[in-house]
Amino acid sequence: MVVAVLATSARAQVSDELGIERFRVATDRNGIADVEWADVPAHLHWDAGLLVGFAHAPLVIYDRQMDEVDALVERRLSTTLVGAVGLFDRVQVGASADIVGYQSGLDGSTSPTMKSLPAGGLGDLRLVGKGKLAGDARYQVALLATLTVPAGSGRGFLREAGVTFAPALAVSVRGGALRGGINVGYLLRKNTDTAGLHSDDEGFVRAGAAAQLAGVNEVFATLSAASPLTGADKNQVAVELLAGASRTLTPTVGVFVGGGVGLDNGFGTPDWRALVGVRFGKETPATSGPIVIVKPTPTGPRDTDGDGVDDADDKCPNEKETPNGFRDADGCAEAPASLTGRVVDPNGRGIAGATVVVTQTETGKVDTVTTDDDGRFSNPLLGGQITLTVSAPEYQEGTAQVTVEPGQAGTSSVTLVRRVRQGQLRGQVLSFDGKPLAAKVTVTGSASPITVTADAEGNYTVELPQGAFTVEISADGYKTQKRNVNVKLDGVTVLNVDLRGEK
Repeated sequence: MVVAVLATSARAQVSDELGIERFRVATDRNGIADVEWADVPAHLHWDAGLLVGFAHAPLVIYDRQMDEVDALVERRLSTTLVGAVGLFDRVQVGASADIVGYQSGLDGSTSPTMKSLPAGGLGDLRLVGKGKLAGDARYQVALLATLTVPAGSGRGFLREAGVTFAPALAVSVRGGALRGGINVGYLLRKNTDTAGLHSDDEGFVRAGAAAQLAGVNEVFATLSAASPLTGADKNQVAVELLAGASRTLTPTVGVFVGGGVGLDNGFGTPDWRALVGVRFGKETPATSGPIVIVKPTPTGPRDTDGDGVDDADDKCPNEKETPNGFRDADGCAEAPASLTGRVVDPNGRGIAGATVVVTQTETGKVDTVTTDDDGRFSNPLLGGQITLTVSAPEYQEGTAQVTVEPGQAGTSSVTLVRRVRQGQLRGQVLSFDGKPLAAKVTVTGSASPITVTADAEGNYTVELPQGAFTVEISADGYKTQKRNVNVKLDGVTVLNVDLRGEK
């Protein structure tokens, strides 16, 4: 269908039916601005977003010496709605819609076939398919396929002249606090001419890098370029540099801001642009996932230990399978069971270096294992009821209950939610003559009131979220004082107080 639509134009057409918006926000929150991330979310995990952007001079007419004549579109304010959902841990399907809320420019007098510029309207509808080809927690490779369908009016450079199709290869890498990605592809579009500007198929590349700061903040930069593969004029080569930052507010909500500049004169490349947006996503509760317990299928009499006695009549049917020395309640050697699992974040990504404490209820035996780079762990055990206690830096502790048949294998997945970060208020309370006071310190503000008592040296410490608070310090026989303080995340606010006697 795509090839048929694109092939209907054997020669160029003259109109203002041309999509000039080159910035396409990534379909999920793991993308870096306009660079699609090559990994896919867990099955049925979804992501949605809202982007508002302003572009200055995205469509400019130049003479043969590439001197600017005038801007067909001088200012444009647009909104993009985007969403995506993961399927079967291998595929992601996404969609977006562009809405131009305001634009201004020439009235179209440069071409007799062009009418006055509309102030806004609906642009293209975009469908994005992503299929993961390979990868682990450190790198991913995926195939992208993007289809755009004209939705609004063909006037005013709001949308493409027809259906477009863009296959691309996406590669992403992650290491510690740094990550990066690149998309390389080819855009098939309808051949058009607008005021001397020729639009046809083109190749494109988008590359980006991001660095995580303090666990919930990230800064990013991307570079995008597009050009016809042959015969490219200067006003057809588009190069743009973007930079910005994002912040995770909750496990399900994040915001981002950014700005960019055009580095070449290609149509759709503004002098500068500004972006602001918000992302939403599904949160996975901090509980264990499905547990698979494999039970043998009876196939008639069995003699597991080969001693000539059927298992049904053998008190110790697993006597010879004792590599770990496990013994059951009857004192029989017991073939060990095994437990494997994975520790992940709310987006289904493995958490490396997490500590998993495995407690066997029947024996009280406790083992401690550490997850690998992909968040996976394994542990041999006797079997029965198992309790998993999982912890990792910057995450809330998670637990899971697992039942594994003796001699069999079980699996479990535990999801950890990021811990809410705190600041600290601390200080010392003294009398005017320098005597330490075991004063009562009450803190009120954005959190529930908290009261602590200073120790024998007059020292106190209170863990608080970020915000403004009122601190009341009181002690028997002394005048009460009130102070206002501001607490910052991961910071320490010091408040030392001297109390005056009541007499």
